[in-house]
Amino acid sequence: MIYPAFIKNKKAFTMIEMLMAIAILSVLTYGLYTLFSRTVQNVDVADWKSRTQTKLRTATKQLFKDVGGATYPATIKLNDTVVEKDTKWNLKFKDGNTTIKGSSDTLLEFYMCTPGRDIPDDQAPQKIIKCVLKADNESPIHARLMYEKTVEKGTAASVEDAKKTILAEDVIYFDAKLIKAEDATSYDTSNKVKYLLRIEIQCAHTRYPKTIVTDYVEIPLLVKTNNEDPNS
Repeated sequence: MIYPAFIKNKKAFTMIEMLMAIAILSVLTYGLYTLFSRTVQNVDVADWKSRTQTKLRTATKQLFKDVGGATYPATIKLNDTVVEKDTKWNLKFKDGNTTIKGSSDTLLEFYMCTPGRDIPDDQAPQKIIKCVLKADNESPIHARLMYEKTVEKGTAASVEDAKKTILAEDVIYFDAKLIKAEDATSYDTSNKVKYLLRIEIQCAHTRYPKTIVTDYVEIPLLVKTNNEDPNS
């Protein structure tokens, strides 16, 4: 059979050339996808770190303010101030490192009390606020620290007196321990405080668990704790 000249001279890609083109295109596509994916991951991680660090700083400042303000109830009389140092007013905390995921324990419990004058209880301006920090695992993804303040005596003077807030999210560890003032790393030991409560909170990214943010605070205590050595 005789083919026309234009058919005999027509050029086309061979199978090997097609496969090589597909392979090169696949490599370029994979490289672009990897670059885009890593960029998205880096932006996500950086945003999470920034938000979590801000949240943890706010949380530790709140705990420093409130735990540092934990006191015993007191009654101011004409020539004396009577302080009720009953153990029920002691600060309670879950000692040691606690894995938050799957836990719903009370991590911290204490009272903030303002003194009152020696007048009948129903007229006393004394105020007692109970503060409780708990682990919350209602969400299957985010383990949270729930912080609740309730007025047990007196009336709430502000929103700060009675509120329930999420103190931190994506929490994996909560570590609390009692340390002596001389062992503190960020406290002026010249002040007459014997013990401090060191609290460390650690958070991890839900999709990138190796991305971790940690913050800690050392809080001077004006009250005893139930974990305190009575012989010390």
